Amino acid sequence: MDKVLLTEKEAYLAMQLFVENVWSMTNDEGLAMMLSSMIILEEGGTADPAYWEDWLDCINKVVAGRKAG
Repeated sequence: MDKVLLTEKEAYLAMQLFVENVWSMTNDEGLAMMLSSMIILEEGGTADPAYWEDWLDCINKVVAGRKAG
């Protein structure tokens, strides 16, 4: 598998697409609610601003783990 580098936004969109695919197979109401909060608005933020901040926190944890390990 080739190494692919993504921006924070591209990685977020990939994760969002993954969740959409799971939702389309399950029709899980919780995932539907999550997806509605994840939508990126025209001005660039997410429908629920906490989602973007949580996403950045997750990226920082993964990067910190990579540096430590």
